[in-house]
Amino acid sequence: MAQHPDFPAESAHVAQALVRIAKEEETTAVLEAQQAVAVEDFRRRSGGSFSNEWFIMEKMYDLTCQKLHNLHHAANKPYFARIDFQPDAAPQTQAHYIGKWGVIDAQTQRPYIVDWRAPLANLYYGGQVGPAGYDTPRGRVEGEITRKRIFSIDKGVLKSIVEADIVTEDEYLNDVLSDHADTRLRDIVTTIQAEQNDIIRHDYHRPLVVQGVAGAGKTTVALHRITWLLYTYQQTMSAENLMVIAPTPLFLNYISAVLPELGAENVLQTTFAGLAELLCGVHLPKLDDSGRLLTLLRCDDPEERAQLVTLSRLKGSLLCRDCVQAYASHLESSILPDEDLCIGRAVVMSREELRRCLCEELKPFPLRKRFPQLKKVLKLRISDKLEQLRARLETEVVQKANLLRTQPDSPARRARMQALYQARDEKLVQLEKATDGLADRYLSRIPKLDLMSCYREFLSPEPVFPLPQGVAADLWSRMCAMSLELLDRKRIETADVAPLMLLCQQLNGFAQRLDIHHTVLDESQDFSAFQFDILRELTHNNSFTIVGDLTQGIHGYRGVTNWATMMGEVFGETRADYRELVTSYRNTMEIMTLAGKVAAKFPFAGQQPAKPVLRHGPVPVIAQGGPADIARRVQAHLDAGMKTVAIVEKYPEDCKALYKTLKKQLPQLLLYQDNDQEYQGGVMVIPAHLVKGLEFDAVIVADASAEKYPADELHCRLLYVCLTRPLHELACFYQGALSPLLSDCGDASTDSL
Repeated sequence: MAQHPDFPAESAHVAQALVRIAKEEETTAVLEAQQAVAVEDFRRRSGGSFSNEWFIMEKMYDLTCQKLHNLHHAANKPYFARIDFQPDAAPQTQAHYIGKWGVIDAQTQRPYIVDWRAPLANLYYGGQVGPAGYDTPRGRVEGEITRKRIFSIDKGVLKSIVEADIVTEDEYLNDVLSDHADTRLRDIVTTIQAEQNDIIRHDYHRPLVVQGVAGAGKTTVALHRITWLLYTYQQTMSAENLMVIAPTPLFLNYISAVLPELGAENVLQTTFAGLAELLCGVHLPKLDDSGRLLTLLRCDDPEERAQLVTLSRLKGSLLCRDCVQAYASHLESSILPDEDLCIGRAVVMSREELRRCLCEELKPFPLRKRFPQLKKVLKLRISDKLEQLRARLETEVVQKANLLRTQPDSPARRARMQALYQARDEKLVQLEKATDGLADRYLSRIPKLDLMSCYREFLSPEPVFPLPQGVAADLWSRMCAMSLELLDRKRIETADVAPLMLLCQQLNGFAQRLDIHHTVLDESQDFSAFQFDILRELTHNNSFTIVGDLTQGIHGYRGVTNWATMMGEVFGETRADYRELVTSYRNTMEIMTLAGKVAAKFPFAGQQPAKPVLRHGPVPVIAQGGPADIARRVQAHLDAGMKTVAIVEKYPEDCKALYKTLKKQLPQLLLYQDNDQEYQGGVMVIPAHLVKGLEFDAVIVADASAEKYPADELHCRLLYVCLTRPLHELACFYQGALSPLLSDCGDASTDSL
């Protein structure tokens, strides 16, 4: 290929950019060191007490550290694109170089390299050569793009230049997509598409729901949106104000590198259960995340399956939230001793006064934190009552003494007078003894509020609280009995986490205070209304990015089956915006064609078929075969240079058995199970429900038989998830009869390799 005519000039520009970056990095490093000393000195002098001056110093220091981080990374690849743009109001065209890390000229304070998140970068992501414009805080800038180039730069050396138009951009995208899957999800800064760019830059003040087909880049786009928010709102928002909720620890580990690579170091990335433990400040029982799913997959009785779904939906509903609140109200009104607080026969506070104080006056506090406040009230009231009793006693003694004084003086009168004062002193001592520690003795009779013990009581099949309207008593009893059976084995399921969190908040308050301005919720089709409601309470201004795919809703028994219903139930009048991503960038056309035929067997309302990018590969293999065929195919993939190969089995026990069979032939083989938290890539045997969200170079469905994947909605969703994981090659082996979900899909290779 002939060298681009501007290659020497652009190479010189790269070299010049590296010199500027090095100078800026050197200057910024000196400033960072000075600010670090100043911040530490101020912290020491102020004794750690908060002040506006300290806040400003810390903020300036953080910004300098971020700039130094950006400059350091920009030295390897300063930019990836160039846009020549002539604004209508400007006399000449201006060349703008766009990079992952923006570089500001310290002298002019103008961008030498435009950050990809800046408004001007929209010209690269959304515009073609010709008339174009972009929005800024000051208004829209119209003009014309006269040139658009894409650069390949590695370790500071220019490798190639592509003059971008629709054809060459598609070729560039295909080249990127044809690469092999890594052990971690990667950023897509250079290949963000227009529809993805719109989601990344969506209005921060409105919740956003994104329905995206498999491979549409939902997770990556949502993470890039996090970094755009940090850039755009850097004056009012920091990484600690942002939260990402992922479905499993394994998936969390898989995506963990994206945000740090984009400069967002301290964003809270966790699972919903991990968030619960963080906020509750306790270790919850072991999470059995897949137990209910596996039970449903094994269930052949339609009526029994329907009942299991109904019970799961009840625990994840807002009705269950109302039940937790009703139980907490019952607990606070019944937890006090059923009697008045007295000193002898003198009432200090009646039972009703005590209830009103605890349940109404101290209502703003969580229940456990009300007791120290109640103790203060009790001590004050006891002290007041003691003074009243003392005064009354003194009055009585004075009156009796005055009567005695009217009598003639005699030894008998003096003895009665002495006895009167002695009795008074003894009664005062008795009063002191009666009131000493009275508040503590009263409070000690209140049961201890252990979270799990209270949760067990909450789950009593015969509820101790009045069930809210809409909750059927028989359904509640069956749900509770099933939950307690799991709890007896020291396990909880995902649906238990939301009620536990709310109960903890009602009883104890949260152990940590989070200041969350925006939450990204991934694989959100698996979340219940109760979970959404908990997260809504934790996130300011309903600022959400909610991404998911109903076609992959393998946890639909507890999650979303209709986005409009969910948005209305959770956000109410605060309407959420809705977007769809229908282009799949992961799979080849051959793989997505097969997966699309499977998805069409059980579509959700309004389902849009995935549109793969124009990238071809081998036709998927559907063939009879067993472990030996799987081993040969894996070896062929490795010989072809593939890095990640997933052998997918339906059940965890099937994975263990297949792993033992294949381990001798494939010594590098890994086995993934529900509790694994680190994704290592390579060649693996993995259960079908764990592959959601992951991607691999090649996938082998070990057993796609009719026995494993019968024709029903849940198995259709699960098989679709498996079929949409590979970037390049797919094979489905089976023994006996082929799954009816695949049997009439056609156009698949029947070769064993």
